[in-house]
Amino acid sequence: MGGVSATEQAPYASFLFNITPIEIAAEENLPEVVTYLLSRNDVHADVAGATSALHWATQYNHVECVQALLAPDSPVNANSLNQYSQYPLHSAASRASLEAVQFLLSRGAVCTVRDRIGWTPLHYVCCDSDKKAEQAQILGMLLESGGDSVMNAQDDEGNTPLHFAVCEDLSECCEVLLHAGSQASLNIRDMYGETPLEIAFVKQNSCRDVLLRYANGNG
Repeated sequence: MGGVSATEQAPYASFLFNITPIEIAAEENLPEVVTYLLSRNDVHADVAGATSALHWATQYNHVECVQALLAPDSPVNANSLNQYSQYPLHSAASRASLEAVQFLLSRGAVCTVRDRIGWTPLHYVCCDSDKKAEQAQILGMLLESGGDSVMNAQDDEGNTPLHFAVCEDLSECCEVLLHAGSQASLNIRDMYGETPLEIAFVKQNSCRDVLLRYANGNG
């Protein structure tokens, strides 16, 4: 598409792939295009499209796009649900998008929200990622912002964030959770009857020693 501007490319791409121009702009990290599109009445009225764009931007840590989508006159906000019953904080936490999480929290994103299977943002951040340092930082931020009220929350299968962290060998996240006071999770059983401590012994991963230390009162 040589010689075609970004604002012209977006509608063309939407025709090909059945997604809206503002979603493409958010995914491709084009904040100027996002701002332009939001100024159009037809786009501004499409709350579903803007919501999906916000989730794309948070997932990929495109902070300038997130800022544009959460401008005062935007049709969406930091707690706008997408079609999968996920909140922006879920999307940002799923990819360990540190700056996006920080911005969402500054705009009033709620840490205690759950998706359709009971996952909180804490569950999402304790999933597999190649950004373990960011995951631990985000977890600390969520707990500080009120996520401590759901640090032991169980999803629809009985899993706590600690269950997830142990399964994914995220020892830093285990340390953050247990230091914040989630020792109760050590003995919470999921729907299969397994506790995080038992899973750690089965997997023999780096989380085992962290959990044992707290179980023995040496955290």
